[in-house]
Amino acid sequence: MNATIFTPHETRYKDYLFRSRLEARYAAFFDLLGWPYAYEPVELAGYIPDFILRFYQPLLVEVKPCWTLEELNAHAPKINHSGWQGEALLVGLGPIDDDTIGLLRDTGSHPADPSHEWATCRVFYCLHCERYSLYHQTNSWHCRVSGCYSGADYLGDPGDIGALWAQAHEITRWLPGRCAHNVWPPRAP
Repeated sequence: MNATIFTPHETRYKDYLFRSRLEARYAAFFDLLGWPYAYEPVELAGYIPDFILRFYQPLLVEVKPCWTLEELNAHAPKINHSGWQGEALLVGLGPIDDDTIGLLRDTGSHPADPSHEWATCRVFYCLHCERYSLYHQTNSWHCRVSGCYSGADYLGDPGDIGALWAQAHEITRWLPGRCAHNVWPPRAP
């Protein structure tokens, strides 16, 4: 696919002014999934990551205007060279299919050299802790939210992730008459 140039538009969602509507949409999506996050919480070597998901172990999240996993993969070296030693998630312009959300770097198998551990990341419903979670398609299937083991015995259907993504879009889309920077929730006049 040819590269498309996207123009980011600052968008206010809750207490944050996000650099782009896409970042705001991910914040709304994380809220709908029940995932606590911090926006631009740390400075790493060379950049500031978009989010840290506050799971049992922090999960770095970088949002990129990409359509495919191949396009996302081009951004993995930036994270690998940033000094971040934990797991990381690269997400694009929305879920890729029913349960694929992006690429996940798993550090469980080779914590000393995590750079080659990027693989497809899927959303699932953890039947053990009863929450939406993520798993690395080729390595550890543990629940990233609570840390419980969630192998095949604990993998629940994620439901319609696309519907949650669409709901996040409705929350953060530009509407005429909304306050400056597309404030959500709308403030009383």
